[in-house]
Amino acid sequence: MALECFRYGRNNNPAENLPTVLISVRKNSRKSWRSFRERVVKIPDDLRLFSVAVCIIENEITRWGERKGRLPDNGCQKMEQARLSLGLEQESTGSGTLGGFIEIKSPNTKQWRNMGLTSFHCVYEGRTGSTKEEKMCLDRWQWQNVAANSSDAAKILTVCQPSWGDLRSQIGIIQKKIDDFETPEFLQMEQDIANGKFIVPYELGKHQAHKTIVNQKKELKAHFEDFLKSGKPHLGHVFAGSGIYAAKRNAVASPNELPSTRDWAVIEVTPARMGDNTVKTPPSSHVEY
Repeated sequence: MALECFRYGRNNNPAENLPTVLISVRKNSRKSWRSFRERVVKIPDDLRLFSVAVCIIENEITRWGERKGRLPDNGCQKMEQARLSLGLEQESTGSGTLGGFIEIKSPNTKQWRNMGLTSFHCVYEGRTGSTKEEKMCLDRWQWQNVAANSSDAAKILTVCQPSWGDLRSQIGIIQKKIDDFETPEFLQMEQDIANGKFIVPYELGKHQAHKTIVNQKKELKAHFEDFLKSGKPHLGHVFAGSGIYAAKRNAVASPNELPSTRDWAVIEVTPARMGDNTVKTPPSSHVEY
């Protein structure tokens, strides 16, 4: 099961489509989801959010762990991207996903601020703390929430996009693709061409097509390496978060409500990397020779 929230509908103007809690289930699921949907619908209804729809669809679900390190070619951009890898600053131990963006109204200035949204475990798990003070804060956040605009969180809970681990992994994947093309036969033909030897036109055309791909991969690898070395992955820090704990959900008056795991974090993004709240869709197909 996967949970998302979009303006979802058939209208070409996104603003005309209702905000929709979109729940994807596997295509081979035989379970009846009617009662589950009714329980989900009750949540926005109890909050008097009557314009929020709930939709359950069959879909292909790929968990991030199954594609660890697989970044798209446009994965290293200055502006942050929703639904892309998110990691712990300077550490390769954690990797999650930036879910999207929300607006928060400051109680002091009354101004709306754009923030990134993700799960708290994505910005917490894997951190060890380098000082006694950091370790104490991390221990506290297991049981308490991260207060808004926390100075401790600004120093400790820093995040990057893409994650350092995924970025390094993708560089290795690209290098392997280059190595697969640059076989001894490929390198020998490069030398023969440089020496002016005659090459059968068919073989020459095939070699040139492979060389074009190799050059593209080397250029992409250089871009990823520059992004990593220059410190560009830095995205920002946690502005507020749920912490790792279970608590009663106060929005529903029922005394029998079970404890629910609250798992959210709001990211204050460095202004230079603030993106828009759009989802980049990849091409329908991509073929390599």
